[in-house]
Amino acid sequence: MTEEELERTIADDPDEAGMVVDWSKATTEMPQPKAVLNMRVDRRVLDFFQRGGRGYQTRINAVLNAFVDAHQPRAKAAARQRARDAGAGSRPTATGSRNGRGGGT
Repeated sequence: MTEEELERTIADDPDEAGMVVDWSKATTEMPQPKAVLNMRVDRRVLDFFQRGGRGYQTRINAVLNAFVDAHQPRAKAAARQRARDAGAGSRPTATGSRNGRGGGT
């Protein structure tokens, strides 16, 4: 596919209609370090998360974060979310970029 064909295909996509990305406002955030943990879980729990494929440890972490947030007073949860947002890592920003330059990681 040529560059021209690609541009035409994108322009014809209704999901892309009117989308303009301002990469000058993209940001890069450093990840918070994770703690290393050797933990025993029930086999069925591990199997459940592993069936989802790659990223099962990240999904387990997300479930544990949700549990913590649900059991903390709201003020602490809000502070934790702000801290997480401030050090969110190389996750994509609202502009879809991981490094603020519009490409990969």
